[in-house]
Amino acid sequence: MRLIGLGFQIYLTRQIGAEGVGLYQLIMSVELFASTLAVCGMRLASMRLVTLEIAAGGPSRGKRAVRYCLCYSLFFGSMAGALLFTTAPFIAGKLLQSPDASLSLRILALSLPALGVSATLGGYFTAIHKIDRSVAAQFAEQFCRIGCTVGLLSLLLPKTPRMACAAVASGAVISEIFSCLIQLCFCRRIVRSIPLPHSGPRLHGQLLGLALPIAASALLRSGLSSVESILTPIGLGQSGMSYPDALSVYGMVRGMAMPVLFFPVALLTSLGELLVPEITECQAGRRIKQLHYILSRAFQLTVPFSIGVAGILYVYAEPLGLLLYQNPQAADFIRLLAPLVPVMYVDTVGDGMLKGLGAQVASMNYNILDAFIGICFVLIFLPRYGVAAYIASIYVTETINFLLTMNKVIAMTDFHFRWGAWVFKPAFSILGALSAAALLGRRIFPGGVVSSVQLFILICAVLFVYLLALVLFACVTREDLRWMAGLARSDRVKKQKGGYRRRLSAY
Repeated sequence: MRLIGLGFQIYLTRQIGAEGVGLYQLIMSVELFASTLAVCGMRLASMRLVTLEIAAGGPSRGKRAVRYCLCYSLFFGSMAGALLFTTAPFIAGKLLQSPDASLSLRILALSLPALGVSATLGGYFTAIHKIDRSVAAQFAEQFCRIGCTVGLLSLLLPKTPRMACAAVASGAVISEIFSCLIQLCFCRRIVRSIPLPHSGPRLHGQLLGLALPIAASALLRSGLSSVESILTPIGLGQSGMSYPDALSVYGMVRGMAMPVLFFPVALLTSLGELLVPEITECQAGRRIKQLHYILSRAFQLTVPFSIGVAGILYVYAEPLGLLLYQNPQAADFIRLLAPLVPVMYVDTVGDGMLKGLGAQVASMNYNILDAFIGICFVLIFLPRYGVAAYIASIYVTETINFLLTMNKVIAMTDFHFRWGAWVFKPAFSILGALSAAALLGRRIFPGGVVSSVQLFILICAVLFVYLLALVLFACVTREDLRWMAGLARSDRVKKQKGGYRRRLSAY
């Protein structure tokens, strides 16, 4: 699915150009704030509340909990949609300095109620170890979005930035509503045979106690992030660029380089979500050894994976940028940001760990600090140093967030990070793999990498040698891979916890 999304991003870039991508990224930064209000912390709240209710009283209590969550998510989503729809002209004209963005913002407002419901259902499916339902809905959403967007863009003559962004926004709305309906059908099939409990504690206070602190921090964080996004083209313009050129640079970083950097992270994003109920159960049961086992396995897979990805992106940034976007400047940004990949990937999994440990507010606080520092960079350094300051701000903010997250995980669990097995050996392995692939490339492609097939062959060669070295150094074992596969299937949980398996069997 990540591959499909990247292909779609490449298609959009070629259709509307770097400047159009930059404008749409600004529109999406506003939509991010509205989406945060629509979700209002309900994804994580539903995940934790359903997990706790099932552990306390079985599937019937879980069904009751998800009904509470759905009512609240529908309310917050509708409120966010109405707010964005009514304020769209002001936001587009005064904040984005582009009145043409108003139509796209109003279209995106229509998807927010469905987005809130989908977030709750995603948390519910994760809590009952049926994440495959969410994955299926995401696949359907992606295909629907691509089909609708391509169809709408093909009807636009001429493709003005206003109508092109509106077409992309319309495709996003249709696909979000479609995905929500699919997840509601899945949820109905799961819970229809489960009776509601005759009595139980009122969950309003517990649900709001979980959701509102997360929502408050998330709103502040997304608000600061939106401000940073809006100020970035302005700051680049003050450094001597024209505003269209500044939008193009912003579009190349956020809409071209970042999707390539985050393309392989889909596996880790799913791992981070799967860790939340696992770690919550271990913490609730005071099973410290099992908690350390889960953390070790997660890092043992995440760190070598991210180091390998960073090496490949750094070395092959130029052919990737040229083959994907026909844009050498996009290739430069991919190479500049590639060394940051391990920091971003490990931080992604670390956020899931903190949420499972009940430290989601701390995680949000770190994200708020991250956004605040980013705004300071934009205001102070961008007008003077331009693009260099923008890249430096990404490095500084991501690194600070990573260090704070890791320090919190270690402090809460007394966990020991294994630098040799997880960092130094994989770094040595990827250097060797890239060197071997370079020798191979000079022999079989003396004219350099000029086609996607040649690039694919070399990347496969790097991966083969790298994986072989990781196995030889015992950085990754069969047990690691079996653990991750079992985590997704819930087999390991069922075998280790018979009582919990019986409670889940009704699902």
